[in-house]
Formats: sequence, C-alpha cells, structure tokens
Amino acid sequence: MNILAVDYGEKNIGLAFADSDIKLPLSLPPLRVESETDAMREIEKIVKEKNIQRIVFGLPLTFQFEETEACEKIRKFSRKISGKLDVQAAFVNEVLTSTLASRLKETSKDTHSSSALIILEDYLNRFDEHLSR
Repeated sequence: MNILAVDYGEKNIGLAFADSDIKLPLSLPPLRVESETDAMREIEKIVKEKNIQRIVFGLPLTFQFEETEACEKIRKFSRKISGKLDVQAAFVNEVLTSTLASRLKETSKDTHSSSALIILEDYLNRFDEHLSR
C-alpha cells in the first residue's frame, strides 16, 4: 500500500511518502499553495503519480488530546480529497512534530515536509500490523 503523509497548512503543505511493504518513508518537496483548490489539485497529481491508497493527516491536538479549530479544517479538507480521489484518510496526533522537525532542520531544508515525515513514521510504527493485512 502506498501512503502519503500530509502536514496541512493553508499556505504550506509538507509531504512524505512510503510504500508500507518497504516501510521507508521519504520526504517530498513541500507545496506552496494559494488556495484549497490549489492544494487539492497538487495533492491529486501526487496521488495519481505515486498510486496512493491512503493519506495520513497530522492533527494538531492540544496537550489534553482535544481537537482544535485547525483539526476541523484538516478533517474537512481530508473528507473532500478522500471523496474526490477515492483514497482512505487516516489521522495521527502531530502535537510535537513541528518541534521535532525544527530539530531535524540540519538535515532537511523544509520543516513542513520534515513534519510530514515524522507523521508518516509515527503512523507506520503504530499501525504496522494493520497495514500488512
């Protein structure tokens, strides 16, 4: 199964990709978008190019694991994109990914895609047994 991780922002979108059989996540160049329509169009290209079956979105929950206003925007976007492209959507708590990504900045030029990479690694580690079914 090919999986795309998305660190969604209204202007900057971080991306990472993995084949669940290989389990080696790779960061992709981030997207700089002007609108949700731009984001949908660019992600659609990647989904088709890489034959993606699942998109994992990071959710910026609070430290009490409560949903934020940004979570609702991400869930709304995920419903649109998964419906349009017929892919499964999944979610991972991304509460500390930006902090970790900024620490990785020495090895990556982009914090957004580094965040997406961390989201994808977390997803692969947590759901490894479910992906092989």
